Amino acid sequence: MARLTGRELREHRRELNEARESRRAQEAANPPRALNVDAAAVQRRTEIVAALLLFYEFLTALHIPASALKRPPHGGWPSVTAERFAFLGKTDVAIDILKHIPYISEDEIFEDYYQIYEQCVCNDYVGTRFERMAVDYQSRDAVDPVDFMGDDSPWPNVKEPEHIITLGRSAKADVGHHMFLDTRNGSVVLVEFIDGRCTDEKSMRERFESLMRGFRNLTIFPIAADDVAIQGKSPLDETQFAQLKATYQMHGWPTSEYRKDECMLAIKELFRSFS
Repeated sequence: MARLTGRELREHRRELNEARESRRAQEAANPPRALNVDAAAVQRRTEIVAALLLFYEFLTALHIPASALKRPPHGGWPSVTAERFAFLGKTDVAIDILKHIPYISEDEIFEDYYQIYEQCVCNDYVGTRFERMAVDYQSRDAVDPVDFMGDDSPWPNVKEPEHIITLGRSAKADVGHHMFLDTRNGSVVLVEFIDGRCTDEKSMRERFESLMRGFRNLTIFPIAADDVAIQGKSPLDETQFAQLKATYQMHGWPTSEYRKDECMLAIKELFRSFS
């Protein structure tokens, strides 16, 4: 694709700004419609919110800055409406979940975002990145990889994408995991980007309990806030991994005495010594 000239780039930005202002004017003039969600879906959403919040709080205790955790306001995120999210092609139940769940911030554009699993970043549906990369272009390509899974995906649920929420997406274009939630039953799967392999379906509570066990015993481990690896898939040899594990334990992990800031600095220095 040819690079835009300065004039073309300015014109492109002007058109985006005009479209953004037009959407905001329409939203202000027309109150959002109520989402069609039954009592069972509300109960399931409540359980999903609780499990996801517990997981994110766990990660902010381990390696992600506490300031990155976005807790939903009472009544849900006002920016999440059926009208604004129509381009995603999701059901009302899915949009209702997006309206009420917490997020890990993606309020900076083109940054290395905080990782919630091995090379997997949270899809922040109320963040600046989502606004600029998805809403502005009315395109789900940057946020909803379920469309690219293909008919040969080992997880058949992707063939009904209107029910699937992408909680997390691959951190890079050629490596990482997607984290999908089936809004019909609350199950979560992890799909490896490079070959499409996926885990078995588990409830959100079971999935996150499993992930937290992995982080506690360091079979899943942060190298930095924006870099998470898995034992056996990382470039560390046995001696280096033992040093990493000892460093975490030296700083109190996984007890309540864990000193996150000191530990992450020590891990950074340790990896410098490896190179």
